[in-house]
Amino acid sequence: MGWLSIFIEIACATRGRLSPYLLVYQTNNIMKYPALWSLVLVLALTSVIACNKDDDDNNNNNIVTKNGLVLSGDQEVPAKVTNATGTMNVSYDKSTKMLTLSATWSNLSADPVAAHIHGTAAKGANAGVKVDFHDNVTTATGTFNRTVTVDENAIKEDSLLAGFYYFNIHTPANPGGEIRGQIEF
Repeated sequence: MGWLSIFIEIACATRGRLSPYLLVYQTNNIMKYPALWSLVLVLALTSVIACNKDDDDNNNNNIVTKNGLVLSGDQEVPAKVTNATGTMNVSYDKSTKMLTLSATWSNLSADPVAAHIHGTAAKGANAGVKVDFHDNVTTATGTFNRTVTVDENAIKEDSLLAGFYYFNIHTPANPGGEIRGQIEF
């Protein structure tokens, strides 16, 4: 293996941040040979550019999020007249197939008897239960946070991303659901 490949490996391993000692040592010896100095400079810049791959996990296009989705009686089918309100935040990681739903609600007519994700259904349509959250939703005013797997059986990724699932909370006075919000990204 030649010194050129060793130099590129060192530059990649340090992500182009070579130690000042190494640079001073190379500079003092290479300044005697301007053509060699130019070659080293070009190789250094090339290796830094070659090592600069897009691996920034903080800018992950695999995660979609929507905050502040409204939960209301108006979205139930048929619509419900209620003082209850709520919001939900949803996040879906396509790489891990995990859906996170956080909900906050208040002023339900009574303590809930059920809470679910239903699907597949567009706004204005009803559908069957896909995920049960009743153990997490037990008071007339509250919050919860839950993560579920998009397993392609109960919840299908393409339908989720297209907005064909909804979350709702059921009460004794409104057994079909008192407030509802469509899960949208």
